[in-house]
Amino acid sequence: MEIDVDSFSDFLGIKNPQGLYLGDLLYLRIKDSIDKKKKKASIYSKSNDGSIFVCSLDSDHFHIFLQAYLKMCENREEYEICSDVLNLIELK
Repeated sequence: MEIDVDSFSDFLGIKNPQGLYLGDLLYLRIKDSIDKKKKKASIYSKSNDGSIFVCSLDSDHFHIFLQAYLKMCENREEYEICSDVLNLIELK
């Protein structure tokens, strides 16, 4: 399956049981992975019924995720985060 910016659009807006957007959580992991030069970023979330959601992204796809996340942050008018994301895109 080809991954593009639109592939992430539905994922970004999903909230975990604690009310945090999965896109925000994965962004933090990707940021950490770029800083530490890791090849993968992963998140997991456990729901109230005991099911577990796991998402991993290889570094080859960080740039695509960051482009999608940038759009989300622009829509939410989170311009400080947008600036941070743009800096990460340049690093990647």
